[in-house]
Amino acid sequence: MQRWRGGRLLSSHRSFTAEIDPAAARARLFRRETRAYPLETVVRTAMMARLPLVGGLPLHAAGVVLDGRGVAFFGPSGAGKTTLAATCPHPVLSDELVAIAAGQPFDLVPSGFWGEGRSAARVRAAPLAALVALDKGPRTALEQQGPRAAVRRLVDSVTVPLAPPLWSQALRVLAAVVGAVPVYRLEWTPEVPPWDVLAATVEGASA
Repeated sequence: MQRWRGGRLLSSHRSFTAEIDPAAARARLFRRETRAYPLETVVRTAMMARLPLVGGLPLHAAGVVLDGRGVAFFGPSGAGKTTLAATCPHPVLSDELVAIAAGQPFDLVPSGFWGEGRSAARVRAAPLAALVALDKGPRTALEQQGPRAAVRRLVDSVTVPLAPPLWSQALRVLAAVVGAVPVYRLEWTPEVPPWDVLAATVEGASA
């Protein structure tokens, strides 16, 4: 359970309680057992709460680096984020959670958190070149989204904790991201890897 009180995010669980102060970049954890799970949960939540305050966003998305440029793939469960990451011939930042950070104008950054996969390579931040909403379909088709459609699709993948001050800032950052970085809808099928189409699109958008 989480609640927002006095500028702090308070978390309670049967195995721990925590207090996170996003503005001060501080957190306190009180564990009732020595498992790593409570510490990992609090670090992850603290990162997601802190990012909007420094001009960034956490995204439930897979992130890859295509020719030195970051691309984030987002969408509902079953859209193919994990499959794309697992079959990607390019460096992978995460198959579950990535961070958008302020850059020129934005960077895609590994969060350190993974779902089913792990990267063997040490992959660092890359300039954010594209955000791609995934939809399964019978063919490969890539279509750029307008700002309103892009925000509607992206907002469901933003993993900021439910606190009004954090979300007010997150929505400002989201509007800035959509205004600066192209957002696409990718219809794809696992039988036809989309990497050539994506690489050409990213190269064209960055030219």
